Amino acid sequence: MASCQTGTCQDDRASLGLLNARTAYDLPDLGATAPVLMTNVLNKKWRVPGPDASSLGGLQYRITGEPRLWDVTVRKTFGSGA
Repeated sequence: MASCQTGTCQDDRASLGLLNARTAYDLPDLGATAPVLMTNVLNKKWRVPGPDASSLGGLQYRITGEPRLWDVTVRKTFGSGA
C-alpha cells in the first residue's frame, strides 16, 4: 500500500499512479479486429476512504481499489461496408 511517508499526500492519502493499457490487432482478411484492454497493469493495491465516520456512528472503513482486470473482444464485420 502507498503511504504518506513515501509520497506526496493529500487528505492523508499518498499519491498513486495507475497504469492502464489497450491495443488492437486487425485481421483485414477476416474483417475482424481483436482489441485487448488491461487496467491496473502493475496490480497496485490501493484504498480510498469511505464515508465520513461521524455519519456512521464513528465506524470507519476504506474501499479497496480494483485489482488488475483484462478484457479481450473480437469484432467481426459482415457485408461490403460501402
